[in-house]
Order: sequence, then C-alpha cells, then structure tokens
Amino acid sequence: MLARWTIRRMVPAAADLREPGVRARVGVMNCSVSVGVNLLLTLFKVVFAVLTGSVSLLADAAHSMSDLFTSVVAIIGFKVSRRPADERHPFGHGRMEVISGLIIGVVLAILALEMLHVAVDRIIHPRPIRVGWALLALLGLTIAIKELLARWTYGLGRLLDSTALQADAMHHRSDALTTVLVIAAFLGARYDLNWLDGVMGVGVAGFIGWAAGDVMWRAISPLIGEQASPAMITEIASIARSFPDVRGVHEVMVHRYGATHVISLHVEAAATDPHRLHELCTTLEDEIVRRFPGHAVVHVDPLNLDHPRYDEVKREVGEAVDAEALAETFHDLRLLGGVERFRVVFDIVPRERLTPQALGELRERIRERVRRRFPEADVVVRADSPFFKDVPEAPGGQAPPPPRTVE
Repeated sequence: MLARWTIRRMVPAAADLREPGVRARVGVMNCSVSVGVNLLLTLFKVVFAVLTGSVSLLADAAHSMSDLFTSVVAIIGFKVSRRPADERHPFGHGRMEVISGLIIGVVLAILALEMLHVAVDRIIHPRPIRVGWALLALLGLTIAIKELLARWTYGLGRLLDSTALQADAMHHRSDALTTVLVIAAFLGARYDLNWLDGVMGVGVAGFIGWAAGDVMWRAISPLIGEQASPAMITEIASIARSFPDVRGVHEVMVHRYGATHVISLHVEAAATDPHRLHELCTTLEDEIVRRFPGHAVVHVDPLNLDHPRYDEVKREVGEAVDAEALAETFHDLRLLGGVERFRVVFDIVPRERLTPQALGELRERIRERVRRRFPEADVVVRADSPFFKDVPEAPGGQAPPPPRTVE
C-alpha cells in the first residue's frame, strides 16, 4: 500500500512504470532513503557495539553498513540502466540493474564470512556484556524501521519488476532478523550466558549468507537466460489470438534487458495473401511492443486450409500425436501438392525434454503411423526446440481481448 502511494505521488498517472526513466527515478528515490536510514542505524549500532563489547551487535552494525553500500550500488545501477542504447549495446543498459544485484550478493557473502570468523572466536573466548532495557527498546525500534523499509522496497520492486529493488528488500529484512538475534544475545547476557553473544553472531552471519545466496541467484538467473513467466507468455499469446486471422501461437521467445524486451513468436494464419500476412505481422508486432516495450518479430506460418485432404490429414495427425505419451500437441500442419501425391509437414511439441535419440524415435513413430494411413504422402515430422515455452490455449479464467482487424 505504501509502495502504491509512493508511485502515485512520484509518477504521473499517464506514465508507464516500464519506462527506463520512470524506473530509474523511483529506484534512486528508494535507495536514497535507504542510504539515509542505514547511515543512522549503522552509527547507532557501532557506538553501542563499542560501548558494550558485543560481537553480535558489531556484526549487526556491519550488516547495516552493507545495506548502505548496496543501496549506493543500486543507485549506480539504476542510473546506468537508463542510459540509451549505443552501437555496442543496441538493446540499452537495462541489465545493469541485475548486475548491481549481483554485486550486492557478492558483498553480502564476503561480509557473512568475516562475521562468521569473528563470531566463532567469541564463542571460544566469551566476554561479559551488560546492557540496559533502554538499549533493548531502541534495538526493537530499529527492527520495526527496517521491516517497514523492507516491505516498502519490496512493494516498489514488485510494481517495477526490479530485481535490484527486490534484492535490496531481502537485505533490509535480513538486517531486521539479525537484530532479533542481537536482542536474544543481550537477554542471555543478563543471565551470564556470555557465550550466547558468539552463537547469535554465528546466526547473524548465517542470515547474511542466506541473503547473499538469494540475492545472487535472483541476479544470476536472468543473466544466464531466464525463461519468461507463464503469465507473460499467456499475455503475448492472448494479444496474438485477438487478431481474427491467427489460428495458433507457438515458439514464443523472450529476452529481457531491464525494461527492454526482445520477443519473437510464430503464429498460424488462415490468410494466404502475402500483403495481408505482412500487414498482420507488422500490426501484431506494434501491438506487442505497445504492451512490452522493446522489439518484436512475428513469423507467420500460413495454413492451406483449402487443400481437399486437409481435414482428414489433420484428424489422423491428431490421433497419432494423442497416442504418444511423450507428445503434447502439434502445429504448423501444411499439405503441399495435389490430391493423389502430396507432402505432409508438421511440428510436434514434446511434453518434456528428451534426448536426441528419444526425440528421433518419437518423431519416427508418429511419422510411420501417419504414413500407414496415407501411403501416397511424404510425411515430415519436426519438433520444437526445448527452450521454447509452452503456450496455453487461453488465459486461465479470463476472456481474450476483443478481436482486432487488419486493414
């Protein structure tokens, strides 16, 4: 709720949250607030860590200081990500958001190892610490502040679909959790359980290490080449199916560079006029880019539905595919030639990733079944590549957009 209120105050109603400039503005604002809050908390914790001699509070102070550093890294990432495309980076610099998240994760991992070393030493050589109830109350207040900052940052990260902000939010929350361990160590010290300070220090280091792993994975996965979400694939397919000439959608591929999308897809079209098909491609590409800013390429697979034997061949191909447990469906059925001698070409979609040998055997079984039914036909069975995301038939529980016409 706080994140939505912030967006309403900062972003004009007509603005698009996917625009790099808008994302950078909101991201820099959030990280600037984070820098101010963590600077104050770091100073507070360092002072009392020195006064009390608590290693767990010192580790917590280092965690807050790393929060400050990572927010600065995120600010740099947002500012660089809004730079326009150039000759060497034709898709822009949007992935700097993700790279900044990776840097945050590496810093957290190093910090976790350092704090673990200090905490283990304190377990071996415990020292008495004494704290008052006032300090415990102030530490409780810092927990509330960091949890509020975490929820606000995560909400903005969800609204902007920003890996960097969501990573920063996890860091804030882990800082709040580590302070809980510090309070537990201080309460134990009041009962002469001085070794508990070192144990809680190990717990703090563990939280920091967990946050480091989570943050690094959130950054590494899209850099490796993460598949688009099922919701995004469904929406792209829904946009394509809103055109009356489109009979099917498959082989959807999405690459993301921050807020910039590079999308390609195949559509089956009933039209055969080349000018109409070209107009379908360009209009559909414009519609997809309007929803997902970037670049889109649409490949049309024309269907020759007027072939005299199309219906009976389609029925037999469907039965052959349904008979195979490893085959999901088929598409791009094309009949080339006349009635007596013709060629049948279609693509199958495997249910799971198969070895080349298993895939070849699956294609051969389907081909032989179709050939037995149509011995006069030359049958060619192809298969989708495994990196294509399956396209659902329709958005779950939602009606597709109203049909669009192509002039």
